[in-house]
Amino acid sequence: MEEPSQGRLKLCLVSRYFPPMMGSGAPRIEDLSENLARMKQEIHVVTTVPPRAFPKTNERKEFLEKNRKVYRVRIPEGLPNIIYAILSTLGLFLKTLTVILMKKVDLVLATVPNEDSGLAGWLAAKITGRPFIFDVRDDWEIILIDESHGLERVLAKIVYYMFNALYRSAERVVCTSETLRRRISLRRGSSKGVYKITNGTKLETLPIETREGKGVLRREYGVQGVLAVFTGTLSSHQAPKNIVIGAKELRSRGVDTSIIIAGGGPLLNELRELSVNLGEPVRFIGSISRRRVAKLIAESDIGIITLRDSIACRSMIPIKFFDYITGSLPVVASVPIDSEIAQIIRDEQLGIVVKPEDPIMLADAIEEMTENKSLRRKISKKARKTAERYDWKRLSRDYLDLMFKVT
Repeated sequence: MEEPSQGRLKLCLVSRYFPPMMGSGAPRIEDLSENLARMKQEIHVVTTVPPRAFPKTNERKEFLEKNRKVYRVRIPEGLPNIIYAILSTLGLFLKTLTVILMKKVDLVLATVPNEDSGLAGWLAAKITGRPFIFDVRDDWEIILIDESHGLERVLAKIVYYMFNALYRSAERVVCTSETLRRRISLRRGSSKGVYKITNGTKLETLPIETREGKGVLRREYGVQGVLAVFTGTLSSHQAPKNIVIGAKELRSRGVDTSIIIAGGGPLLNELRELSVNLGEPVRFIGSISRRRVAKLIAESDIGIITLRDSIACRSMIPIKFFDYITGSLPVVASVPIDSEIAQIIRDEQLGIVVKPEDPIMLADAIEEMTENKSLRRKISKKARKTAERYDWKRLSRDYLDLMFKVT
């Protein structure tokens, strides 16, 4: 990766999520910061110490912080959500302010969700007069409103309108999908300064993993037939309950498909209990490193994506989608039919899309993909070629070009 002709920037990236935390925005900010560092930019990441309950990997510290300086804020655990958010915002703000002043940072970028990293980064940038970029991954404020009740719901609505003002005041706003870009443009009052830079993939990861020996994990997990996999955080907007119920339906039909769920999150224990009650049609392997995820995908036959039938989920393009197609996996997606991810899968012919939150239709699609080996082979060839358009090396160059324009 060549150094850009414009020169070198000192960048401060603010995110609640960063490895060893798994899911959410951690892979995006990890890959972006890694590639910017490879392009000889000076990278400072401000983040939090991973909470005990949050999915984590065992990646070594020296690997995670290679070529970039990482500053972590420790927030007391076991507090009410509102108190935790306030303390997290304050802690991230003070740390970001310190980094800006001590390291003479040229530009600040904060990724949202959550509100703490966004507000902290924005406030520190405004106080110090640094250019600021919002990196918006999804309609997180709408999710917050949908999942809140009582006082928390009132506060979530206040956060929504507050961030309308923050988006308007940022030099640039970067979104992960075209649908999200249009929505943020409306909230900002103009499409000027609002850009789309999608999530991406590390193309070099899967070929390396594949050469290490096909079948190692299949033997470890006792898989013999077709293997369908779901990777990522187990949260309500991912609607993972439908996978467990759909897996039970597949078993009752005698379909030779094993389903593995790799990931943790707030619904993990609930889903495990449901699986036990249904005769354990799904195997849960917990949170694993991205390297091991790549191995698992390389040995799988089908990638599963599920999302709730909600407004917010229509703008989501989950990171797992890019992981799947990088590994040449056909996709079975139970997502809003009019969502952007559904449109991409249909247009590129990368798999089967069924309506969301319908475990029987999900089971039908998995069965169809299981029984039709020629379809899987046909999609696999297209998937990898599609993934090449989302190489993080190229996306990071686009991001850096944008950063130079702002500074």
